[in-house]
Amino acid sequence: MERDERAGAGDRLSEDVRLLGGIVGNVLREQAGAELYDTVETLRTGAIALRNEYSAQRHARLVDLASNLDPRTAFDVIRAFNLFFQVVNLAEENHRVRVLREREVRLSPAPRVDSAHEAVLSLQRENVPADDLQALLRRMYVQFVFTAHPTESRRRTTLMHLRGLSHLVQSLEAPHLSPSGRDDLIEEMHEVVTALWQSDDVRTSRPTPLDEVYNNLYFFQESLFDVIARVHRDLSAALRSVYEGREFDVPAVLRFGSWMGGDRDGNPNVTPEITVRTARLQKGVALQHYITRLDELRHRLSMSRRRVGASDELLCSIVSDEANLPQAAARLRARTDNEPYRRKVGLMIEKLRNVIADMESGQAPTAQVGYLHPEELLAELDLLRDSLKAHSGSRLAGGALADLRRTVQVFGFHLARLDVRQHSERHRAAVAEILAAAGVCPNYAELDPASRRELLGRLLLDPRPLIGIYHSYSTETTETLDVLAAVRQVQSEIGPIACDTYIVSFTSSAADLLEVQLLARETALLSPQEGWSKLQIVPLFESIEDLRNCANIVAELLDEPSYRANVQAWDERQEVMLGYSDSNKDGGFFTGNWELYQAQRALARVCESRSVTLRLFHGRGGAIGRGGGPTHSAILGQPAGTIQGEMKLTEQGEVIFARYGHPAIAHRYLDQVLNAALRASLSPKIVAERGRLDGGWERAASELSATALAAYRELVYDTPEFGEYFHKATPIAEISELPMASRPARRRSGLDVEQLRAIPWVFSWMQSRHTLPGWYGLGTAIETYVGEDDARLEELREMYREWPFFRSTLDNAQMILAKADMHTASVYAGLVEDAQVRDSVWLRICGEYDRTERWVVKVAGLERLLNNTPVLQRSIRLRNPYVDPISYIQVGLLRRLRTLSETPEHADERRLLLDTIFLSINGIAAGLQNTG
Repeated sequence: MERDERAGAGDRLSEDVRLLGGIVGNVLREQAGAELYDTVETLRTGAIALRNEYSAQRHARLVDLASNLDPRTAFDVIRAFNLFFQVVNLAEENHRVRVLREREVRLSPAPRVDSAHEAVLSLQRENVPADDLQALLRRMYVQFVFTAHPTESRRRTTLMHLRGLSHLVQSLEAPHLSPSGRDDLIEEMHEVVTALWQSDDVRTSRPTPLDEVYNNLYFFQESLFDVIARVHRDLSAALRSVYEGREFDVPAVLRFGSWMGGDRDGNPNVTPEITVRTARLQKGVALQHYITRLDELRHRLSMSRRRVGASDELLCSIVSDEANLPQAAARLRARTDNEPYRRKVGLMIEKLRNVIADMESGQAPTAQVGYLHPEELLAELDLLRDSLKAHSGSRLAGGALADLRRTVQVFGFHLARLDVRQHSERHRAAVAEILAAAGVCPNYAELDPASRRELLGRLLLDPRPLIGIYHSYSTETTETLDVLAAVRQVQSEIGPIACDTYIVSFTSSAADLLEVQLLARETALLSPQEGWSKLQIVPLFESIEDLRNCANIVAELLDEPSYRANVQAWDERQEVMLGYSDSNKDGGFFTGNWELYQAQRALARVCESRSVTLRLFHGRGGAIGRGGGPTHSAILGQPAGTIQGEMKLTEQGEVIFARYGHPAIAHRYLDQVLNAALRASLSPKIVAERGRLDGGWERAASELSATALAAYRELVYDTPEFGEYFHKATPIAEISELPMASRPARRRSGLDVEQLRAIPWVFSWMQSRHTLPGWYGLGTAIETYVGEDDARLEELREMYREWPFFRSTLDNAQMILAKADMHTASVYAGLVEDAQVRDSVWLRICGEYDRTERWVVKVAGLERLLNNTPVLQRSIRLRNPYVDPISYIQVGLLRRLRTLSETPEHADERRLLLDTIFLSINGIAAGLQNTG
């Protein structure tokens, strides 16, 4: 039966794709003419035929046709394929929502698979006491941190058109839709696709940090405001139904943060003024949403005093508000004299408007006529709730009003907590300058880490200030201090939690955090002597070496009295961030994952031994080479003791749109994360499974890691020709110029791999279809480990079946191996003119790919990649023929661009070629559904 239902669902997806593909074809003929349409069809059918039956001659003909299109024709051909990918992605998204809906109906009354309800039911069946679950909920804190990492290649304009098209596709399934109504919808879909065709596909200028903030706000407005209340409501309902007779207090367990406007590591465009403006923008969006929801609530709460009463507390609050807001009171009384709930809500709206007006004029919120804190707004919502419950309105109190209350609990007046991030070197330089000016230490920067730590520990316990009013510092040090002043300003204007975390990237010693602590003390954000702190200081460990040392560094910090005072001020809690991207770039796929796993275990032991709560912040990207993959599986695969109801994780680039662009998918994603967090924290079975790591498995993983690391480092860092191959066989130079984000592609100028950020590193290999960061070295590691020993192969198969970490790691490798394509990659390799350089690198990559594919399939017990994930397998197989022509076109464009001199007479031609390459990057990203 299920097979038939899946087949039927697949047929409907095919119908949607055919409908949307037909609309794209119609628009192409109308807008660009039959000749372009025929060219697109020739490339499309040729690529499909080549995928069905490969031949070197057919491959060469298709590459020749695609790579020799003139730039203007190539531009429109790429746009056509890109438009097709956009509508196919949309159709697949809608189909996913359809399948989720139908599965829920089919399984009812059983809970949704991987939902919070299912987690609660499984915990009850494992005899987890209600008290234990309540205790977990009270400390539970799962925060999703949106970052501006440049992996979303679509413009906000495009996202908005696609969302409108999505609504139209969904409307086609409306019951009782008439034939004429269907025709109207299809005509409107033609309009939207035409608008997409006539709009710019890529940004014409690099976005500013505030542009990125505005893009981020779109997802709160589009889905999160409404979804967050539903997720918490579902959790409450699950607890009531499963633990019958037990009342649970369900706090806001899901929260949101942002790096946009606060992350300044290597990004000079993020200034202190930008941070303050970002916080104000976020506050404005949150308050405006509350006004909108209160206005809707005002229409619903129409109960008259002639019909039902109201509490004395509510009536007294109305009298008080009317005395403080006489003009609003007179206006409201004229229309709602007998409707106390409407009058109260109207006065609440007026107070929120006053808060916004004060913020826009630069004034502090005014008591009585506004709200100083979100707790005051919550208290008034509680007045409404309690009065309704006391006067036969429990159902009204538990509906839209309860949802609004939950939204305010989660988003407050800050919307998303702003994290500040800066490179450790900036703090060292600032402290060195301050100490020299104060006559304390003239050579601070030359001291070794232990000496710096010892000096800073003494200074932090000395109450005397180091910054005098007459001191004048360099521009860089002044800016570092101004950032901390901006944090203080944001906290003063919006609230302490609006910006209370400072992340130190490239932490390599305890002194790196003590430096920030000293700067924070000098700017009145903490006091070790008095035991108070308004700033959490968070180390970020990124390189393999730093991951191996991180537990020792945190132990040193927690044993340092001056630093421990700051931890105590945060309820004995220490947050630690782990960087998945740079660790992978530094040590390769398997070693990066294994070192992260071991680092988490070591950090958990250190914190537990010192009675400190560890909150891990996972800096995961979208692509496998940057820690990507299913979040649900990743949480369940974390080491035992590392998730005790608390965690943070980054959401980056195209992942944000994929997870939060559609309300139904956002709800499903958050529900799955909540499921995994509940089970990973409390399920005896899951905790035991995660804790099961016998010596043999650990030895095997360490041996695999050592071999994989050697293979990866030998290619990437020890092969002299590798740098030239990378820069010639991938579009890294062009990606660096792509106006996708405010952040530069490199921390410093130069072409060396070390200075390249992890995002363009992964992005480039994805574009050229090598996907090298997601698998290189793994095949050699497995082959070397197994050798001729069948028992060792069986051991790895057992690890895959029984160890969530190992299974998740290999499944992620499967996915990225399937998205690689060596035939297409060989065309990119042809961009390397020097045959010796090309062969030295390309042949090794090909050999390692074949080796890795063969061994991953063997260990997973499959006949071919992704046989255990047929939906993803089918999606990749269907998309590849549509990506291939864009890849071949891109190679031809790159070859032409690189032969042109940068003289004025070639400026226009270079600009056209570069714009077309930018578009091809966009198209390949849309087709693969992965960038960085």
